[in-house]
Amino acid sequence: MKNTVTTITCKIVIQVKFVTLICLTLLICLLPWQQVYGQAGFPQPNWDRAIAVSTAESIDTSNVLKALYQSSRAGDSQKVMALLLAVEQNENWPVPAREYTIWSFTIGLSDMAVNSVSSEILDYLSNYHPRTLVAHDDRNSVGVPLYNISAAAAGVNNAWDRQRGAARAEALLQSDPDVWIDAFLKAAPAARRGFSDTLKFASDQQLNTLAPTAIKHLAEHPELTAVAGQSALILADLNLLQQTLALGRGPELHRILQATSQILDAEEKKILLFQAIHQGPDKMAGLAIAQLAPTLLKDPAVQEKMFEILDNRELGSSAALILGSSRDPKIRERLNRTAKASSGLASQRASLAIATERHEGTEE
Repeated sequence: MKNTVTTITCKIVIQVKFVTLICLTLLICLLPWQQVYGQAGFPQPNWDRAIAVSTAESIDTSNVLKALYQSSRAGDSQKVMALLLAVEQNENWPVPAREYTIWSFTIGLSDMAVNSVSSEILDYLSNYHPRTLVAHDDRNSVGVPLYNISAAAAGVNNAWDRQRGAARAEALLQSDPDVWIDAFLKAAPAARRGFSDTLKFASDQQLNTLAPTAIKHLAEHPELTAVAGQSALILADLNLLQQTLALGRGPELHRILQATSQILDAEEKKILLFQAIHQGPDKMAGLAIAQLAPTLLKDPAVQEKMFEILDNRELGSSAALILGSSRDPKIRERLNRTAKASSGLASQRASLAIATERHEGTEE
């Protein structure tokens, strides 16, 4: 019995030692890989920025760039690829000069016709591995490409997608507006910008059929805010703008409101402002106050509305900022009275407006 227990104990000890040995071996193997991974994730700078730029400029690359552009315009992608590879492998040029040449060519493609070069060339540029690394602006120990060729290639793809979107949108303007809207919704973000570009060249008749169709689908597709809003702005149609601001969503509303303040008269802007406030305390109402109220503050009705909403939990701060920016003695006097009247929310907001006014006066 004693021998059996001893045998079992020895086996357990051997197994524990074996497992421990495996764990240590794995740990030792993993350490180098962790170091490699860390270096791959955070490469170190290998060039001083000023020296790298000076080195790149020391080589006259104009003839090579000219040949690249000429071959691209001629549609000779095979020659373009050969030239790019020759530049990359040219040991007579320092690496910054090679990458500057390839980067400059890539930047220039954005201004050329769609598909000036083959997808093979764009893939080559998109997957280019940079070798000239300079210190990051915020972290000196992290290297970033001085000439970010892959990012420039992404810009080319976006620019060409935008051009393709514009071409498709222009062709569809002659068709049913629902077809145009459907194509817009199915397009990628860059192509959608191309669709929006085309609206500038559409006729009033086309816009008058397209905008209502976009507004009809705004509730379920807020991305159509750009289409509806831009159409309404081009037409200077107050009714379409009201519907767009009522139903639209997203960052495009800020641009629409900013443009609205420049094309509508004071009465029309007041209508939009009061509509936004009446609809409720959402982001659009705050944006409308910020964009439309400053130029309307001489209107007694607008002044009254700003004081009225000082005690609104969501919109009162926006109103306070507008009132605080005024130099009208009557508005200042009323703010002082409101600030001293009670300890309510309106009083706090009036105090905020006075503080804003004093701060701006100090800066001046």
